[in-house]
Amino acid sequence: MIPERVHQVADKIADTVRQKKNFYNKVNRTCDKYDLEKVYEGSQHAYISVKILKDNWVLSQQSCDDEGKKFPLDIDWKKIHEDLNHQGYVGGNK
Repeated sequence: MIPERVHQVADKIADTVRQKKNFYNKVNRTCDKYDLEKVYEGSQHAYISVKILKDNWVLSQQSCDDEGKKFPLDIDWKKIHEDLNHQGYVGGNK
C-alpha cells in the first residue's frame, strides 16, 4: 500500500506540471496572435536561453545565468506570460 504522503507529493508535482503547460500554451497562443517569435538557444531539453522577439526586439528573455538559474534552463512560462501582458500583448487565451 502506498502512503498518503506519496499521493500528496505526486498531486503537487502534477499540479505544477499542469500549471507550467497551461502558461506555455498561453504564451504560444499569444505568440501566434501577435506574430511573435520564440527563439531557443541550446538543444531540446537542454536549453540555455529563450527569447520572445517582435521585429528583432526582445520582449522577454530568460537564460541560465539570470537570477542564479542552473543548467538546463527551467523556463518560467508564467513570468514570460506576465511580461507579455505588461507590454500590451494580451490575449491568446482559449
